[in-house]
Amino acid sequence: MEPSQERQQDSFINFGKAYQEKVVQAMIVDRDFAEQIIEVVDIEFFDQKYLRAISSNYFEYYKKYNAFPSKKILKSIIFGALDKDNEVILTEQIKEFFVKIKTDPLGGDEKYVKESALEFCKKQKLKNALFDCVDLIKNSKYDEVAGTIKKALELGIQKNYGHDYKNDVEKRHSEGLTRNCIPTGWEVLDKQGVLNGGLGRGELGTIIGVAGSGKSHFLVHLGAYALQHGFNVLHYTLELSDINIGIRYDACLTGVSQNDAYNLKSAIKELLPSMTNGALYIKSYPTKGASVQTLKNHIKLLESKEFKPDLIIVDYADIMKSTKGYEAKRFELENVYEELRALAQEQGVALWTVSQSNRSGSNTEIVELDNVGESWAKVQIADVVLTFSRLRKDKATKSGRVYLGKNRIGKDGMLYKAHIDTEIVNIQLFEHDENDVDEILENDRQDDEKVVKLSLRDKFEKFKLEATG
Repeated sequence: MEPSQERQQDSFINFGKAYQEKVVQAMIVDRDFAEQIIEVVDIEFFDQKYLRAISSNYFEYYKKYNAFPSKKILKSIIFGALDKDNEVILTEQIKEFFVKIKTDPLGGDEKYVKESALEFCKKQKLKNALFDCVDLIKNSKYDEVAGTIKKALELGIQKNYGHDYKNDVEKRHSEGLTRNCIPTGWEVLDKQGVLNGGLGRGELGTIIGVAGSGKSHFLVHLGAYALQHGFNVLHYTLELSDINIGIRYDACLTGVSQNDAYNLKSAIKELLPSMTNGALYIKSYPTKGASVQTLKNHIKLLESKEFKPDLIIVDYADIMKSTKGYEAKRFELENVYEELRALAQEQGVALWTVSQSNRSGSNTEIVELDNVGESWAKVQIADVVLTFSRLRKDKATKSGRVYLGKNRIGKDGMLYKAHIDTEIVNIQLFEHDENDVDEILENDRQDDEKVVKLSLRDKFEKFKLEATG
């Protein structure tokens, strides 16, 4: 057999055109993947001429500037090199490809495409290394054999060394500020200096409030706003059924009261397509019927639907099952919250959950961080902590207060008065007013003093009765 025949390489042709497009798309949108595959991929693996043109220009730019081009610059380079008059079809194919990657994200295909493409390319490099070793052995160059194999095996490994503080200033101040956030829909929170756009991907947000105050409605608001603005939402409920949560979304999106939803279902069905630009899946589990691993398995299942969430909502973390057994509940909760934050990072999503406050938080106008129930780890682990107070008098006036107790991204300590209409899940937050905080804290202090005085008076009266017989 001739050497040229022996070294004939395989290609991506058997994977099909759609797969090859996904590989090139993955290279363009994921710089870490591009750095891995550039060492092992051969442009000739692509049997489509337009994909070879795109990937070759992409890699040439990297070799010259040690950085990957933006999509805008890449298109400029490609079209600048093309003879558009003589390569009309090729030009149109490239244009169509860039439109496609803008409107059709990788979704559930991402992991498979990256892993299989890398594996294929690495095998080709290893196969070529083995052919080289045969030649080395024929020429008695035995000492070079081990090095040749070792080099081939090391190709295509993860090359992300981390953020180079001194040399990545531009990157830090261009890409880092946005954090690829999922907005809350409340301008007072999303603005610069506070959340700077919303809750970032890989971040955990927790809303703390007393039982029955309406915390779950806050989660529906967050999900509905994201859904309206083109984000995919995955909502887990461990208290209410998926149907009940779905009705709350109906109310929030359309303004139709939950009580009227059944009679107006035709109108709701007609309205929803124009009011939702993302996709929503709602999955219910019984209380203590799901762990974080359960959620991971479900997310994996949704890949078959080509659904990848941008926002995950868990209602709520306190009644999830820990993947590890602990005697004390506080350690179970700590494990759940740690795993939820890890899930947000692994999936590249923003994740919101709610938690119960302790009894001391039920009669106060500001639920503070020390009112958290069961485990302080809820506060420690979360990136953003909102607390929610809604006394009995507030329910009558559809009002309440939201306190930004913790914020790793920006300022915290702000109190926002809120309008809360649970029937249509309409929640509005108003600008922070320092005077409101001072007034409420003073009222709470006076209330605490009254409680202490009443307690002392009761004890004194009891003492007098006992003393007089």
